[in-house]
Amino acid sequence: MRYIIVYAVLILLTAYVEIMYDGFYGAYFIAFELLMLAAMFLISRYLKKKIRAGLSVRIPVAGKGERINVRLWIRNRGFLPSAKMHFVVEARSAWEKKGARIPLAAGVSAKGEGEVFCTAQTEYCGRYFFKVARARVSDYLGIFSWKIADCEEVCVNVLPGFYRMEVAVSEKTRAFAVDSEEYDPHRSGDDPSEIFQVREFRDGDTLQRVHWKLSAKEGELMTKELGRPVGCSVLLLVNFQMEKGEGERLSRMDAFYELAGAVAFSMQQAGVPYVAAWFDRAEERMRRMSIRSEEQVYELADRLLGAAPYEEEIALRAAYREEYPGETFACVLEVDTKASVTVNGQEALELAPGAVEEQITGFLLEV
Repeated sequence: MRYIIVYAVLILLTAYVEIMYDGFYGAYFIAFELLMLAAMFLISRYLKKKIRAGLSVRIPVAGKGERINVRLWIRNRGFLPSAKMHFVVEARSAWEKKGARIPLAAGVSAKGEGEVFCTAQTEYCGRYFFKVARARVSDYLGIFSWKIADCEEVCVNVLPGFYRMEVAVSEKTRAFAVDSEEYDPHRSGDDPSEIFQVREFRDGDTLQRVHWKLSAKEGELMTKELGRPVGCSVLLLVNFQMEKGEGERLSRMDAFYELAGAVAFSMQQAGVPYVAAWFDRAEERMRRMSIRSEEQVYELADRLLGAAPYEEEIALRAAYREEYPGETFACVLEVDTKASVTVNGQEALELAPGAVEEQITGFLLEV
């Protein structure tokens, strides 16, 4: 708009000089200026239709404190180059209403492609969104400016530190009887539906476990060792309930993700298979994952970072029993947005502001 006003003033000034002075040939200048104005209008409209832009990230995962590089790509399908394009990229956390705005300028050749990069600092863990809040292309004089078609936003998961706390596994949890279709390949158990191995009979073995057919074939007593089901004796509930109007959401959710990531990672590293569950606000149901490997911990973190909070209070244990009836666990953990963890209903830890890593690594989790 500013450039249009300036150009209009220029035309009026030319007309004024033509009126005031004879022999100025102002009519020719005015005609040229009007033709130039029409040409710039048509060029700007043409470029608007031929130029597309979008955002992309090479690796949609980052660590807290790292810089995220976001690529703004531009594609020109027309035969005219474009030298004046202006963009504003907004970078915000999922817990912010407004984020940082990064201005960018770019140009692209005819039938060509271009790119510019912007960076954002990640202070908190969570999901960060990047979108083109403003994208406009202008003619060569900058008189007319048009909005480029909307671009899809991209997101980057900023992972927690996965700090490791000490985990003490009680004998009750370790020996808890579970039903499972998977069996431990390294240790025997007492499940008669699965045979772990067949070996020579030893003193102390019971006759009930003698493999009679194989014993007759081998000419000596052979005994069966039964399988050990590998089930999940621990349930980890992740509670996304947050009070309405709660302040300091960024720092609070940062501590929440750090604590949830530390509990999930530490139990896996301690060899405790468990089920992680949370309420999915989008689908209005409980979601769960069985965790046994380190890769599954990272997958769990990715899914938790994409989960939405809710304000109403939901009894997660009751909701889990309703969704998955008949399951029992030796120990139930719950991590909530107050950055606290409870073990079987008893609060075991609540993180104080600051020094999150020291508090987590100095904590003993008993399951």
